[in-house]
Amino acid sequence: MRTHLALAWLLVALPSGLAAQNAPPGGHPLRPGDVLKVDVWGHQEFSGLFSVDETGRLQYPVLGDIDVRTLTVYDLRERLRQGLEVLYKSPFVTVTPLFRMAVLGEVRQPGLYTVDPTLSVLDVVAMAGGPVPSQDPAPAWRNRAAIVVQQGRQSSGNGRAFR
Repeated sequence: MRTHLALAWLLVALPSGLAAQNAPPGGHPLRPGDVLKVDVWGHQEFSGLFSVDETGRLQYPVLGDIDVRTLTVYDLRERLRQGLEVLYKSPFVTVTPLFRMAVLGEVRQPGLYTVDPTLSVLDVVAMAGGPVPSQDPAPAWRNRAAIVVQQGRQSSGNGRAFR
């Protein structure tokens, strides 16, 4: 049961904790190892997943290496938009930071997942294939109750959640 609570806490606390660490006004600060989802509407050749390398640079088509060590997500989006304006009139660019999250415990495919910060805990569990079927439904119920507890509700201690 303790592992279930730890797993649920990790899934809930990790994204919010990462986003809150030293976040300047204007967005998430970029650093080596970050994975960014870039979408340029109508131009798939410039859309995709891009990683910030160990030197703090992002390699982007046409624009080359961009030093992102002092940039936020907002700053990078503006830099990409300005760079692409040479090729296209008013390009619509979105940049979404993705987070790595470990999903462990009684799920079908435990492992490390790269997730969008807008996903809920249940979305990430679903990415891991959902809970493992069990002969006894009580552990699965307790696991779900642990997740509910971490989302701001309380548990009666017997696996039943209440408000």
